[in-house]
Amino acid sequence: MVAPASDFRSARLPLGLAAVLVIAGLVLLSHPPPPTPAPAPAPGPTPASAGRTSGVGPAADRPPSRRQYLGSPSPSPRALPSGAPSSAPPRREHPAPAGSGVPVNGDGPAGDRAVQRMLERSSPADLPRSQEEELVQVATRVWTADVTGRGQGRWPRYFAHSGASARGTYTAVRVQAGIARTTADGRIEVRLVWAGTAPSGEQRDGRTARLLLQHSPDHPNRWEPVH
Repeated sequence: MVAPASDFRSARLPLGLAAVLVIAGLVLLSHPPPPTPAPAPAPGPTPASAGRTSGVGPAADRPPSRRQYLGSPSPSPRALPSGAPSSAPPRREHPAPAGSGVPVNGDGPAGDRAVQRMLERSSPADLPRSQEEELVQVATRVWTADVTGRGQGRWPRYFAHSGASARGTYTAVRVQAGIARTTADGRIEVRLVWAGTAPSGEQRDGRTARLLLQHSPDHPNRWEPVH
């Protein structure tokens, strides 16, 4: 028995719809939909509100830090290049003032006491003070006669061989200081510091001299210079 044509057409209609749906599904799978845009972020809090929220206020409201209490570190000094002139004023040397204990050339009689102290400290004393002063006085007279040419007749044997005339004649002679010490052979060595004006006209303090004294063979209690 053959089915009517109307029944055949009604059976084909569901099959056609199913084919259309399958084709539509394949198209959608091969072309995925565009991604959905992300929502815009919400506006953040203002600096003032952020400070209130986090507990940290603006710089004007915050307490000073430890560095602000201590101050900024000082910059390290820059080294001057080699040969560069220094900005510091040059140091000036001044002579020792009078009375400082250091003799200065040109002090005159005012510096003689300081010269005497320095001379005494140069060697320990080994004679009684009174005897030392007597020996210094003898040596002073001998040396003054030697450099001035006056009074040499008191020690003829000494000046006959001294060659004093070769020194010339000094003026304004002054013995500043003197000490006397014994020598290993029993004689006396006297060291003098003296001032005077040379024949050339140069006046200078601090000149030195050394004389040897011994007892006179003619007068045991008298001292005379020897070479």
